[in-house]
Amino acid sequence: MAHVSNDKFLSLRARAGVTRDRWFFYGTAGWARADTRLTYQRDDNISFTDSGRSKGYTVGGGVEFALADHISLRAEYRYQNMRSTEMTGTDEIVQWDQKFDFKAKTELKTDQVRLGVNVRF
Repeated sequence: MAHVSNDKFLSLRARAGVTRDRWFFYGTAGWARADTRLTYQRDDNISFTDSGRSKGYTVGGGVEFALADHISLRAEYRYQNMRSTEMTGTDEIVQWDQKFDFKAKTELKTDQVRLGVNVRF
């Protein structure tokens, strides 16, 4: 059985848009990164774990509404597409005196809807 997990998402994005009264409608795009961990467990003797860093791009859009001069509500959609990450390794079964080479690729594509409250100081 193989298990892939992703955490520590990071993105560097720009936002551009238009304002209408207290509304801000915008598009966003930029660079994205996620830490990826692959765990493969065939049985008690054969297992493999490796980690890598997936990098790609993110695009999306959203709307922000100013409740007051320093507080706003936000709703945003983001799509992220990470290039494939190749993971390799070797495992050894000592009692059999054999080594196994592992090679796997992971690819991450996500759709996210984010809601937020912004407080400006």
